[in-house]
Amino acid sequence: MSSSSSFVARVLVVLIFLGSAFDTISNFGPDGGPAMPAVKAKLALLYNTASSVELVKIAMASVPAALVPTPSQLLMSSAIVQVFGAVLFLLDFALGARLLALFLVVVTPVMHTFWSEPANSYAQSLEYINFLKNCAILGGLLNYVHLKKQAVRAARAQGRVKQA
Repeated sequence: MSSSSSFVARVLVVLIFLGSAFDTISNFGPDGGPAMPAVKAKLALLYNTASSVELVKIAMASVPAALVPTPSQLLMSSAIVQVFGAVLFLLDFALGARLLALFLVVVTPVMHTFWSEPANSYAQSLEYINFLKNCAILGGLLNYVHLKKQAVRAARAQGRVKQA
Protein backbone atom coordinates (compact mmCIF):
# COMPACT_ATOMS: atom_id res chain seq x y z
CA MET A 1 0.00 0.00 0.00
CA SER A 2 1.40 3.41 -0.90
CA SER A 3 2.11 5.87 1.88
CA SER A 4 -0.67 8.21 0.72
CA SER A 5 -3.30 5.46 0.61
CA SER A 6 -2.08 4.20 4.00
CA PHE A 7 -2.50 7.72 5.40
CA VAL A 8 -6.01 8.01 3.93
CA ALA A 9 -6.90 4.62 5.45
CA ARG A 10 -5.66 5.76 8.87
CA VAL A 11 -7.64 9.01 8.55
CA LEU A 12 -10.82 7.06 7.81
CA VAL A 13 -10.25 4.80 10.82
CA VAL A 14 -9.55 7.63 13.27
CA LEU A 15 -12.62 9.64 12.23
CA ILE A 16 -14.90 7.44 14.32
CA PHE A 17 -12.67 7.70 17.41
CA LEU A 18 -12.12 11.44 17.14
CA GLY A 19 -15.82 12.05 16.47
CA SER A 20 -16.80 10.02 19.50
CA ALA A 21 -14.21 11.70 21.72
CA PHE A 22 -15.16 15.18 20.49
CA ASP A 23 -18.84 14.47 21.18
CA THR A 24 -18.05 13.21 24.69
CA ILE A 25 -15.74 16.11 25.55
CA SER A 26 -17.88 18.87 24.05
CA ASN A 27 -21.05 17.64 25.77
CA PHE A 28 -19.40 16.76 29.07
CA GLY A 29 -20.89 18.58 32.03
CA PRO A 30 -21.33 18.25 35.77
CA ASP A 31 -23.63 15.29 35.20
CA GLY A 32 -21.35 13.75 32.56
CA GLY A 33 -23.44 14.84 29.59
CA PRO A 34 -26.09 13.14 27.47
CA ALA A 35 -24.15 9.88 27.20
CA MET A 36 -24.10 9.38 30.97
CA PRO A 37 -27.51 7.64 31.39
CA ALA A 38 -26.52 4.99 28.83
CA VAL A 39 -23.07 4.60 30.37
CA LYS A 40 -24.53 4.19 33.87
CA ALA A 41 -27.05 1.63 32.62
CA LYS A 42 -24.37 -0.40 30.83
CA LEU A 43 -22.02 -0.25 33.84
CA ALA A 44 -24.85 -1.36 36.12
CA LEU A 45 -25.51 -4.33 33.82
CA LEU A 46 -21.81 -5.18 33.86
CA TYR A 47 -21.63 -4.84 37.65
CA ASN A 48 -24.70 -7.02 38.21
CA THR A 49 -23.43 -9.67 35.84
CA ALA A 50 -19.88 -9.67 37.19
CA SER A 51 -20.90 -9.59 40.84
CA SER A 52 -22.64 -12.93 40.42
CA VAL A 53 -19.18 -14.53 40.08
CA GLU A 54 -17.66 -15.34 43.48
CA LEU A 55 -14.08 -14.47 42.50
CA VAL A 56 -15.22 -11.09 41.18
CA LYS A 57 -17.10 -10.44 44.45
CA ILE A 58 -13.90 -11.06 46.41
CA ALA A 59 -11.86 -8.84 44.11
CA MET A 60 -14.42 -6.03 44.23
CA ALA A 61 -14.58 -6.19 48.03
CA SER A 62 -10.80 -5.81 48.28
CA VAL A 63 -10.63 -2.60 46.22
CA PRO A 64 -11.05 0.59 48.25
CA ALA A 65 -14.01 2.67 47.06
CA ALA A 66 -11.70 5.67 46.55
CA LEU A 67 -9.87 3.74 43.81
CA VAL A 68 -13.00 2.85 41.86
CA PRO A 69 -13.54 5.42 39.10
CA THR A 70 -16.92 7.10 38.74
CA PRO A 71 -18.88 6.69 35.51
CA SER A 72 -17.96 10.32 34.64
CA GLN A 73 -14.27 9.57 35.11
CA LEU A 74 -14.55 6.47 32.96
CA LEU A 75 -16.34 8.40 30.23
CA MET A 76 -13.74 11.18 30.15
CA SER A 77 -10.89 8.65 30.34
CA SER A 78 -12.30 6.81 27.34
CA ALA A 79 -12.41 10.07 25.37
CA ILE A 80 -8.79 10.84 26.28
CA VAL A 81 -7.64 7.35 25.24
CA GLN A 82 -9.49 7.76 21.93
CA VAL A 83 -7.83 11.13 21.22
CA PHE A 84 -4.29 10.00 22.09
CA GLY A 85 -4.70 6.68 20.31
CA ALA A 86 -6.17 8.31 17.21
CA VAL A 87 -3.45 10.97 16.98
CA LEU A 88 -0.66 8.41 17.42
CA PHE A 89 -2.27 6.06 14.90
CA LEU A 90 -2.70 8.92 12.44
CA LEU A 91 1.02 9.67 12.82
CA ASP A 92 1.71 6.00 11.97
CA PHE A 93 2.73 4.80 15.44
CA ALA A 94 1.75 1.24 16.35
CA LEU A 95 1.20 2.39 19.94
CA GLY A 96 -1.82 4.36 18.70
CA ALA A 97 -3.31 1.24 17.11
CA ARG A 98 -2.66 -0.68 20.33
CA LEU A 99 -4.38 2.00 22.45
CA LEU A 100 -7.40 2.03 20.14
CA ALA A 101 -7.50 -1.78 20.12
CA LEU A 102 -7.38 -1.86 23.91
CA PHE A 103 -10.18 0.71 24.02
CA LEU A 104 -12.32 -1.46 21.73
CA VAL A 105 -11.61 -4.66 23.67
CA VAL A 106 -12.76 -2.99 26.90
CA VAL A 107 -15.64 -0.86 25.61
CA THR A 108 -17.28 -3.10 23.00
CA PRO A 109 -18.63 -5.88 25.25
CA VAL A 110 -19.66 -3.34 27.90
CA MET A 111 -21.43 -0.77 25.72
CA HIS A 112 -22.84 -2.92 22.91
CA THR A 113 -24.70 -5.64 24.79
CA PHE A 114 -26.98 -6.79 21.98
CA TRP A 115 -27.67 -10.02 23.89
CA SER A 116 -29.42 -8.08 26.67
CA GLU A 117 -31.85 -6.29 24.34
CA PRO A 118 -35.29 -7.70 23.49
CA ALA A 119 -35.05 -10.32 20.76
CA ASN A 120 -35.56 -9.09 17.20
CA SER A 121 -35.91 -5.47 18.37
CA TYR A 122 -34.50 -2.39 16.69
CA ALA A 123 -32.32 -1.78 19.77
CA GLN A 124 -30.87 -5.28 19.48
CA SER A 125 -30.11 -4.74 15.79
CA LEU A 126 -28.33 -1.43 16.50
CA GLU A 127 -26.26 -2.90 19.31
CA TYR A 128 -25.39 -5.94 17.18
CA ILE A 129 -24.29 -3.77 14.24
CA ASN A 130 -22.18 -1.55 16.53
CA PHE A 131 -20.67 -4.63 18.20
CA LEU A 132 -19.69 -6.08 14.81
CA LYS A 133 -18.45 -2.68 13.58
CA ASN A 134 -16.13 -2.45 16.57
CA CYS A 135 -14.95 -6.02 15.98
CA ALA A 136 -14.16 -5.16 12.36
CA ILE A 137 -12.23 -2.04 13.37
CA LEU A 138 -10.39 -4.09 16.00
CA GLY A 139 -9.42 -6.61 13.32
CA GLY A 140 -8.06 -3.83 11.12
CA LEU A 141 -6.05 -2.34 14.00
CA LEU A 142 -4.59 -5.73 14.92
CA ASN A 143 -3.68 -6.32 11.27
CA TYR A 144 -1.97 -2.90 11.17
CA VAL A 145 0.09 -3.78 14.27
CA HIS A 146 1.05 -7.13 12.72
CA LEU A 147 2.08 -5.55 9.41
CA LYS A 148 4.03 -2.85 11.24
CA LYS A 149 5.96 -5.55 13.15
CA GLN A 150 6.67 -7.41 9.92
CA ALA A 151 7.97 -4.22 8.29
CA VAL A 152 10.31 -3.55 11.23
CA ARG A 153 11.59 -7.15 11.14
CA ALA A 154 12.20 -6.92 7.40
CA ALA A 155 14.05 -3.61 7.81
CA ARG A 156 16.19 -5.12 10.58
CA ALA A 157 16.99 -8.14 8.41
CA GLN A 158 18.15 -5.79 5.66
CA GLY A 159 20.22 -3.78 8.14
CA ARG A 160 18.16 -0.58 7.74
CA VAL A 161 17.06 -0.47 11.40
CA LYS A 162 19.33 -1.01 14.39
CA GLN A 163 18.16 -3.33 17.12
CA ALA A 164 17.74 -1.77 20.55
